[in-house]
Amino acid sequence: MDLQNIRRSYSVVPPVKYFMYLKKHRNNRVTHHQTVDFSFSIHSTEPTIKLRVNDRFYEEALPCGMTRIPGEEYEITDRGERDILVFCYDGGYLPFFRKSGLLPELPIWPYPASAAAQKMIPEILDIAAHIAEPGQADRFDLSAVSYLMMTRSQPEPRSGDAFYQNIIHKIESRMLFNSKSHSSLENIIKESGISRRSFFRYWKMYHQESPHDFMRNCLLSDAEQLLAETSLSVHEIAARLGFSNPSHFFVLFKKYVGVSPLRYRKSLTSKP
Repeated sequence: MDLQNIRRSYSVVPPVKYFMYLKKHRNNRVTHHQTVDFSFSIHSTEPTIKLRVNDRFYEEALPCGMTRIPGEEYEITDRGERDILVFCYDGGYLPFFRKSGLLPELPIWPYPASAAAQKMIPEILDIAAHIAEPGQADRFDLSAVSYLMMTRSQPEPRSGDAFYQNIIHKIESRMLFNSKSHSSLENIIKESGISRRSFFRYWKMYHQESPHDFMRNCLLSDAEQLLAETSLSVHEIAARLGFSNPSHFFVLFKKYVGVSPLRYRKSLTSKP
């Protein structure tokens, strides 16, 4: 999303130049940047992210933040797919981020998968969806810096909570990236190494929706993507997502998306 020509009313914080929210994204190209980029890898098929900066190598567990600045060469060397949030700023704001302490010493750093950080993501996406409305660009710029500050200055949680935060985040990533495997929730909990009671207790700390609803929404999101990006038939999509009964998939899709799979695909092709 190009935000360069969106008018701001204030100049309290640097304006975001480009914004991206990429799902199941993989990029192993060597890159050079003219902008100051802050990217936040929220979920991934791999437990860590591996990054090369010139001749130096870094590795960090998820969730983690990553900075890319002008004058350096970057390459992500692992093969994972990930969900990432990216804020890009004009290179001229590099001194601001250094002076304010918002630019980390290392190009990749961890941050807790807290409920507050997770809650901010849909709020940021909602503001971005209405970015052309008066005042929304200013709100977006403030939200971007607030999210960055949260990842940089958040106090360390208690050791017990930190352990469960990490486990819940790994389970969530597995749900997101392995929804097509149709693994049962009970199996995922069992393989995570924590009790069922602890799982549900800590899940409620970070999510308003139940784990079952979360898994269902992962499947429906995959279905929407397959309908939009492939020519697979609805029956083929249902089978790929693990539905032995296509009728069950049709009913589920219509109930929660609002239209049938065929009508959903037709609505995409009819858009200008």
